[in-house]
Amino acid sequence: MENMLWMCNVVNLALAVGLFLGVRWMIRVAVLWLVPGLPLWLYYETLNGGWLLTSFLTHIGGLTVGLFAVYKTGSGHRTWLHAFVFFLIFQQFSRAFTPPASNVNVAHIVPPGWEGMFNSYRVYWLISTLTVAPTLWLLGRISLSLFPPRDT
Repeated sequence: MENMLWMCNVVNLALAVGLFLGVRWMIRVAVLWLVPGLPLWLYYETLNGGWLLTSFLTHIGGLTVGLFAVYKTGSGHRTWLHAFVFFLIFQQFSRAFTPPASNVNVAHIVPPGWEGMFNSYRVYWLISTLTVAPTLWLLGRISLSLFPPRDT
């Protein structure tokens, strides 16, 4: 059940809700998270194998639909900030409601293979969080240049 709480699944749900209810900021936040999620997903799928159609639809399909929606609606100036706040809240939600053994959204322990670089989870979390913020800002700027805001 905890696998439903992976960020990619949750942002696809946010994308669907945003599309059905016309909530642009939800669409934008979902897309901003699906973009960096794609190469991470490709890396781990290549590393671990086990390509699933549902996983393909989640990452490729969701991103395709999301990019088309942002193309039609335009991007937002504070999307990166909304996406960062979402990350902070959802990271703690994942930590509270998923078992440590599953390490959903890397909310409990340093991911395998990275233990040598970080002496504690707190250091890993701090560095990854300080990396997420500028990454989202940069993706937000790119999104603004590709999909200028629209009034309608």
